[in-house]
Amino acid sequence: MDLPKSLFLFLVASGIQTQAMAFAETTDWRLKLAASEKITGRLNSTAFQQNTIRGKVVDGNGNALSGVSVTLKGKNTAAVTNDDGVFEIQAQVGETLVFSSVGHVSKEITINSLSPVNVVLAIANEQLSEVVVVGYGKQKKANLTGAVDQVGSEVFENRPMPNVTQGLQGAIPNLNINLADGKPTRSASYEIRGMGSIGQGGSALILIDGVEGDPAMLNPDDIESVSVLKDAASAAIYGARGSFGVVLITTKDPKKGKTSVNYTGNLISKSATVLPDMVTDGYLYTKMFLEAYSSYYDYSRLPTAFHRSYTFKQDWYDEMANRRPGSGKPEVEVDANGNYLYYANTDWYNILFKNQAWGNEHNLSVQGATDKNGFIISGRYYTQDGLYRYNSDDYSMYNLRAKGFAKIFDWLVVDNNTELSQMNYFYPHRVGDGSVWYGLEGDSNPMIPMFNPDGTLTMGAAFSAGDLWYGKNGITTKKRLLRNTTSFTSSFFNDVFRVKGDLTFRNADGLEQVRRVPVPYSNKVGQISYIGTETNDL
Repeated sequence: MDLPKSLFLFLVASGIQTQAMAFAETTDWRLKLAASEKITGRLNSTAFQQNTIRGKVVDGNGNALSGVSVTLKGKNTAAVTNDDGVFEIQAQVGETLVFSSVGHVSKEITINSLSPVNVVLAIANEQLSEVVVVGYGKQKKANLTGAVDQVGSEVFENRPMPNVTQGLQGAIPNLNINLADGKPTRSASYEIRGMGSIGQGGSALILIDGVEGDPAMLNPDDIESVSVLKDAASAAIYGARGSFGVVLITTKDPKKGKTSVNYTGNLISKSATVLPDMVTDGYLYTKMFLEAYSSYYDYSRLPTAFHRSYTFKQDWYDEMANRRPGSGKPEVEVDANGNYLYYANTDWYNILFKNQAWGNEHNLSVQGATDKNGFIISGRYYTQDGLYRYNSDDYSMYNLRAKGFAKIFDWLVVDNNTELSQMNYFYPHRVGDGSVWYGLEGDSNPMIPMFNPDGTLTMGAAFSAGDLWYGKNGITTKKRLLRNTTSFTSSFFNDVFRVKGDLTFRNADGLEQVRRVPVPYSNKVGQISYIGTETNDL
């Protein structure tokens, strides 16, 4: 009986050799079957059989490396070296092993036989070659002995911010940045490794391109790196002023290449993250106020007024229970003497704040450099609206910087760095005692509305958001900075001996204008009163 060739090959490939032999005994396929057994054995030992590959991984000095990841390229099979650097992995001849470990250069090896695989991993030197800005110039990390942390320009990229300090918060370990509040003009206190002095405080020395400065006046897009000197070595360089540490901010230098123009723009939307959940039900507020007041005096008497803006009467309180939110009744009534009676349910924080505030930022830079000379010119315009609905706290910032260098001789390079900045900020100021928050807490009770029926402000409004609506009180500040640094670097004896020098001119001025105008209000029909009559800056 002849065995069809296709069936025979199928039986052989499937490992069903007994059936194939039975057919082959009466045919001339016996020789072919013997040959197929050799082929099948070879297939089973290579293509269809995984082999255990062993080996050892060491460093350049011959020391065993533990924890090295060994993976099959393109597959999920993996192993890890033990304490002796030895590994075992199931693989086939012809596959590729990938060896990787933190701090070492990854390596790929193709398996040519089942012999042990010995691998040497080299140390990755890229981080040690990085240049770090320190107090005495620049050093490679490999040569650095002091405690220094450094971040680059990536910390500020695509992060619109009015103040550089806000971008550094949380970016550098052990650098504590303390801001008194969230005003965009606020300069911060920098503490390195905690408080430096009990009772006396002390902030780190801030240097911008080697000159003491205020980061609040700096364009974040100009920054190349920020280094923090954390140990006592900073005091050896900067004296007593550096005893609390030093923060070094370095601006960008021209990059070699053709002249390039870069522009970035951002549209900014901001909203209050957390607002107090205030009681806006006038009756509920009055009830809680009454309970607190009476319990303080052991329930021996009732209040006569809510602070200074409104009086308390029992019949008014009884009527207030009928003027709950949604009652549809008027918020303001007039008594027999012409005095206003208020039954409102006012959300003062909703009156005071916008839902969103908008801003925009524009950065434009032009740069180019060769081996002989180079320049970079950058400009920034940043504006941010405030969160107040009326007389809002608006902020704007203008920055212009021009840097350049020229190689006069092979041994002499001259640099120049010019910076011009201007900050404008307006903050609303309440004429009563200066704090809108105090007015909201004490005088702007929810049963008092913003306006009387004739359009005049209520007294409670005049002491808080109504002052902002009136729009004539506030503080306008302007800060300007002009700084120019001219420096030279000379080198002699094949760059063995260097001489550096620089001269800086800086002029900073500020203007603060406070305007206080009495605010009108009315408690009685046809009668106008004023708060803040003791000051008038008209």
